[in-house]
Amino acid sequence: MTKRSLQVLLAILFLAGTARADEPIRIGDWLVNVNDSNTAIFAATENGAGSVFGQYCFPERQGCMYLLGLRTSCENGSEYPVLANSDSGAYPLTLRCFGANDTGVYEYAVTNFDLIDAAVRQSTRIGFAIPMQSDAFRVVRFSLIGAVKAMDGVRTAAEEIAAEKGAPRGDFRPAEETL
Repeated sequence: MTKRSLQVLLAILFLAGTARADEPIRIGDWLVNVNDSNTAIFAATENGAGSVFGQYCFPERQGCMYLLGLRTSCENGSEYPVLANSDSGAYPLTLRCFGANDTGVYEYAVTNFDLIDAAVRQSTRIGFAIPMQSDAFRVVRFSLIGAVKAMDGVRTAAEEIAAEKGAPRGDFRPAEETL
C-alpha cells in the first residue's frame, strides 16, 4: 500500500465531512489510519490501559479482520476462547494468536468475523473476558462510539484501492477460514 492509499481513504472520509485531508482521522473514539508497514488500512480504538481493538482491511488480500492487541502473551498460531460482552449481548468467540509485534503487544484475530461485526455494529461499548492460566480472567473494555462510520470508511477505501489494482469489487467481509 502506498501513500496514495491513505490519500484515497482520507479523501473518502474528507468528502463525508469527517477529516482533514493531511492527517489520520479521529471519528468518535476511533482512529482511522494506515499501519506502519503500509499493508493495511485500519479503524481502531485504544482503551485507557493501552489495549487496542479494531478492524484492519488488507486491500492486497481483499479482506478485513478484527484484531485485539494486548500485553497478555500467547503462542503464535494457538487459539483461545473468549467471551465478548456488549450492550447488545454476550458472544462466545475464539481468538487466534499472531504473536508479539515490534512493540511487544500480542496480536489476536477474532475468528468469527460476522459475529463480532454484528456485535460491534449494534453496540456502544464492548468488553472481552479472557481466561488466564490460573483461575482468573483478564477483562478489557472498549468504546465503540464512532466505530461503524470509521469501519465503513475503511472498507470503502480498501475496496477502492483493490479496484485501482485491478481486483474485482468484493465484499471485504471475510469468511472465518480466511484468517
